[in-house]
Amino acid sequence: MKNIELINASAGSGKTHTLTLRVARLVYYKFANPEEILVLAYNRAVVSELKERLGKLFKDLGFGNLAKRIKIFTF
Repeated sequence: MKNIELINASAGSGKTHTLTLRVARLVYYKFANPEEILVLAYNRAVVSELKERLGKLFKDLGFGNLAKRIKIFTF
């Protein structure tokens, strides 16, 4: 395991936005392998939102299929 990062903040503070950009940065600038990224969320709504946001962002960047390879689950 290389890095573990924890985002803990109140509702509406931008956790999903921050996490979306962090994952994109890891893949786009740091060339991290999408299969090595694991995102854990508290509920299914967040998982759906993250998948949607990452899918749109990666599509806009020209890496549409990479978002599907990132593991995003609830715990």
